[in-house]
Amino acid sequence: MAQKISRHFSFIGQNIKKIREAKNISQSEFAKLFNLARPSIGAYEEGRSEPKIETLIQISKHFNLSIDVMLTRSLTSKDIFSLGLLNKKLDRVHELDNQPKSRTAPLIKRAEKVNFLVNHHSKLYMEGLPRIEVSSDDIVLVMEHEGNEMELGTPGFKHGDLLFCKESETCKAEQLVCMLSPDGIKTRIVDDVKDDQVVLSAGNPMYEPTTITKSEIIKVFEVVGVYSTISNPVSTINNRLSKIEGELEKLKLKLSNS
Repeated sequence: MAQKISRHFSFIGQNIKKIREAKNISQSEFAKLFNLARPSIGAYEEGRSEPKIETLIQISKHFNLSIDVMLTRSLTSKDIFSLGLLNKKLDRVHELDNQPKSRTAPLIKRAEKVNFLVNHHSKLYMEGLPRIEVSSDDIVLVMEHEGNEMELGTPGFKHGDLLFCKESETCKAEQLVCMLSPDGIKTRIVDDVKDDQVVLSAGNPMYEPTTITKSEIIKVFEVVGVYSTISNPVSTINNRLSKIEGELEKLKLKLSNS
């Protein structure tokens, strides 16, 4: 049994004729394109019969037209040609959508740290921050380092370096972190993790270790990469050597004052 289309779709006959005339195709030529009899085209255009769904699909694909547009409104010649161009543009967009997208993460500049501390949970705030290209989806933000607490005698990282961070649910010894607490944002190395406390140490021996209770920790980000034009990322060995040098300096001071 032939498939019939509701009379609600009465534009199809008019539009087949408009397409044919716009493309300068005779009824016989149009019929050959879709393996139809020439009288069938005349019947469609005069509204005496309606094409099968399969035929509609073939016509729409051949002329780069949307089936719903063909069925629900009367086309003009301009529509017919512009829709073809539009579909080509949409195809190019879909091709671009299938290309690998560059990964980016929000950049927290030094002057923005207080606002970030207060509003880091706000999706709207985070979306409004400038973004920087990153190498992995794990990197959720890039923090511009401030201060000299992580500078070492041997290469560490310095004021203005960019710290690439991922989220961290827990703290582990020797982990390099950016930790959010009511006191601000601290960039430190986790020295020790106790039952209810975390001990943080700085790379610079002039800074004493800091102890923070776990209940005060708002959020922890692990630093997994550092970008610097003047130095390399801090290493655990360098940190330990720096501590020894610091203790030796303190011992020398005590001996000279005794």
